[in-house]
Amino acid sequence: MERLEEAAVLLVLEYMFSEELPLLAAEALARKVDSPALRELAGLFSHVCPGSA
Repeated sequence: MERLEEAAVLLVLEYMFSEELPLLAAEALARKVDSPALRELAGLFSHVCPGSA
């Protein structure tokens, strides 16, 4: 759960791209952290990778 909390802070401070969230959600699910919102978020993806533009 700490990684998700860290991501929330980084998003608010604009140090993280929202496109990174689906991977974080998938990683959380793999660690047995589960919720309907995490499942939905893990299923989303972006066609653009952060930093590739």
